[in-house]
Amino acid sequence: MQGDFSPSATFLNITGGFGFIISAIFFTIRSQQNNSREDYFLALQSGIFASAGLLYEFSSLWDPIWWYVHLLRFLAYSIGLYVILTGFSKLQEVFQNLSGELNDSRKVLLEKQEQLNSIVNNASSVIYLKDIEGRYILINKQFEKIFNLTCEEIKGKTDLDIFEKDFAEKFRENDIQVLKTNTLFELEEQAPLEDGVHDYISIKFPVKGSDGKIYGLGGISTDITYRRKAEKELKRYSNQLEKTNNILERSNKDLEDFAYIVSHDLKSPLRKIISRP
Repeated sequence: MQGDFSPSATFLNITGGFGFIISAIFFTIRSQQNNSREDYFLALQSGIFASAGLLYEFSSLWDPIWWYVHLLRFLAYSIGLYVILTGFSKLQEVFQNLSGELNDSRKVLLEKQEQLNSIVNNASSVIYLKDIEGRYILINKQFEKIFNLTCEEIKGKTDLDIFEKDFAEKFRENDIQVLKTNTLFELEEQAPLEDGVHDYISIKFPVKGSDGKIYGLGGISTDITYRRKAEKELKRYSNQLEKTNNILERSNKDLEDFAYIVSHDLKSPLRKIISRP
C-alpha cells in the first residue's frame, strides 16, 4: 500500500535500505573474520537502517508503521552512538598509552642526555660542535675553562672571532678538509692558551642529520703539551746517557790499553831476572 510520502522520498528510502543491506552483509563478514564487536554492532545498525528504509514505503504519516520506522531509526542511531562512544573510549585509551610511552621515551631521552652531558662535561679533552660555516654550536666545560668562554658567549662565533688569525685559519682549513672528504681525521693542532701555545691531538668528524646530510663538524682535542715536553726530556736524557755510555766505553778501552802496556812493560824485567843463573 502506497504511503502519503512523495515518490522521490520513497525511492531514496528504498534505495538506502538496499544499500544498508549490503553494508550489513559487509560488516557481518568482517566481524566474523576479525572477531570485532564494533563490526558486529555496525552490521546490526545497518540491518536496522535497512529495515526502516524498506518499511518506509508501507507507512503513512503518524500511523503505527511510521512510528515503528522511526523507532527503528532511533535504535540504529543509538547503536551508532554506542559505537562512537566505545571507539572514543578506545581512542582515549590508545592516546593515554601513547602519552605514557611518549613520557617514558622522553624520560629515557633525558636520562641519556644527562649521561652524555656528564661524559662530555667531565672529559679532560676539549669537545666542540660547529656548523658547516664554522660557527660554534656547542662546547664542553673544559673548553670553557681553558679559553675563558661560556657556551652562550661562543655560540654563533667562528675561530676568527676567538683566536689569532694564523691559528684560526689553520683550524678552518682542517675543518673544511673533514667536511669536503666526509671523513674522520686525526691530526695535530696548536692553540694559544694563557701560558703559551699548547699542542693538541684533534679528532675531527662530520656530523649528519636524520636525512643523512652533513650539518656540522664535531671535534675532540686532547692536550699533549706536557707529554711532548716529557718526551723531549726523555729524549734529552737518553742522548746524555748515550754520550755518557760512549765516554765510559772509551775510558774502559783506554784503561784496557793502559793495563796491557803496563803488563807488557813489567813482564820484560821479570823474564830477565828469572833467566839469570
